[in-house]
Parts: sequence; C-alpha cells; structure tokens
Amino acid sequence: MDYLFISLQYLLQIFGYSFIYLAIACLIFYFLKIQDSKVKIFILILGLLKPFIVVIRLMDFKSNNIYNQFSYFSFINNQISNLMNYNQLSKINFILINKLILSFYIIAIIIVTLFRFYQTYVNFHKFKKIGRVTESADYEINKIILNYSEIMKIRAPKIYFSEDLKNSFYVFGFIKKKIIINKNIFYFLNKEEKETVLLHELCHLKRHDNILNAILIYLTDIHFYNPFSYIIYGIIKNEQEKDCDKLAIKYSQKSNKEIAINILNSILKVKKIIFNEKIYCPNIASPFSDKVSIEEKTMRKRINTLLSFDPQKLNANIFTKIILYSFFLGLVLF
Repeated sequence: MDYLFISLQYLLQIFGYSFIYLAIACLIFYFLKIQDSKVKIFILILGLLKPFIVVIRLMDFKSNNIYNQFSYFSFINNQISNLMNYNQLSKINFILINKLILSFYIIAIIIVTLFRFYQTYVNFHKFKKIGRVTESADYEINKIILNYSEIMKIRAPKIYFSEDLKNSFYVFGFIKKKIIINKNIFYFLNKEEKETVLLHELCHLKRHDNILNAILIYLTDIHFYNPFSYIIYGIIKNEQEKDCDKLAIKYSQKSNKEIAINILNSILKVKKIIFNEKIYCPNIASPFSDKVSIEEKTMRKRINTLLSFDPQKLNANIFTKIILYSFFLGLVLF
C-alpha cells in the first residue's frame, strides 16, 4: 500500500503542475487577447513538456529518502505522509522506485515510436502497394497545388488519393511531404471548395504541421495517464486549424466570407458522407476530416473568427513574444 501512495505522489504532482500551467496560459490568452496561434501553440507545447520536468525534479537516485525530493506542492507530500505507515517507510527502496519510473518512460518512448511509425509509414506503403492509395494524375489538382506552392514558396508535395473514409484529408512526411485526399469525399465538393481544401492542407505544410503533429501525438501518447495533456492537444489542434484558415485567406486573395463559406460547406459535406457511411473518424488532422459529432459552438466560433479576421494582425509583435516566451519558459521549469 505504501508503494501505491508513493506512486500517487508522482501522479498528483504531475496533475497539479499541469493544471496550474494550463490555467495560467488560458487566463493570459483570454485577458491579453492573444490571437497569434503560433505563440499559443509554442506556449502550450511547453505545457506538454511539464510532466517530464516534474518527474525529473522528483527523481533522486542518490538518496533513499523520498522527502529529499524537491516539491513546491508540500501539502501533497504531507497528505500522503499521513496515509503512509512510518514503520514500513524505512523498508521502502525509493531509489528502486525512481529507476522503475525512469524505465517506464523509456519503454513508453520505444513503444510509441514503433507504433506510430507502423501506423503512419508502414501502413501508407502497404496501402500504396495494394492500390488503396494512388498518386494523383488529376491535372487540375496538380495545377492548383503547383500554383499555390509557388505563391507560398514551399516545395510542392505529392498528392495521393485514398478511398478510406476513416481519413479524409491530412498531411504527413518529414522529408518527402505528402497530402492524402479521400477520393470519394473530395469529388463530392464543388470547384471552389476543392481549391479551399487543397490550399488549407498546403497551409499545414507551410506551418510545418506535419512535424508538429508528430511531436504532439508523441508527447500525448507518452503521457496518456495525464488528462491535461489531452486538453492541451485539443486546444493546439484547434489553433492549427484556425491559423491555416487565416493563411488560406492571405494566400488565396479571396474574401473572408468566401473562405468561411467554402470551409463550412466542406465540413458539412464531409460530415454527411461519413454519417451516411456510419463511420467514426479518430485522430483528426484536418477540419475537413471532422468527427461525426461536430460541436456547433466550436464550429460557430471558428467561422466567426474567419469572418472577423484581419490579415494585418496575423502575428504578435516581437516584444510581446519575448515577454510571453520568457515568462512561460520560466513557468515550465518552475
């Protein structure tokens, strides 16, 4: 039982620090009216690193006394101490416990690495080999991609068609970047909606979301026990989509209303097709791959953000970034 209480200490420390970091971040975003998604995402990614910092600070491989471990949450230690049997405390090998926790992290990293590699790259090449994923030969699509890639000054990615409704539109690849398009859903869209979808996915590559998504999933998977990691993950994904919407307006030279209408219509059509097929879509990487249950409030907020977006206010000024980055870097180490 004493070992259970000691393990509980680690979890409560992680939960406590993660909650405080997330609460402070959200309050600052709200009261300072931070609109720059890049700033928000950087700050929130630091929050995903918080559990690592907490565990590293708690670990002590030299002392066999848990109370030598440093903690700002002294009341947590005190409460757990009251539940523990002091007669048995001296028999507990705290160094061994710390080594077991370190081993858990190493094993988790290895398992997550192998699983995600198989899920992404092995599956892609397997489906490509059997013909379930095919490279695009559509002249109009390739022309749109080349045109916007040149405007955005990025290397044009390869476009692949898929018939798997579990994934609609997404990007991946570190060196050879790819955009995966669900063929059945894509050809259900009209010309303007197709162009908006393709531009939106290119904006993900412009923002390097193919790399960011891998980091996000990696950190969230490793800290699967921490509910606040999932909350941070969801907020970051929303910020990615909103920023790509804004970039789509910037590079398309179209009005906010046009882009908003195309995005809304595309999502509703995707939802309709998926609902009719009775397929649930997990691990969404794009707003055009929405789950069956779209939250109306979130959707409305997204469209309103697009309609009120001012391209001149896309990025925060350098002074604001320095202040915020310095503050949260200090907070994550706190």
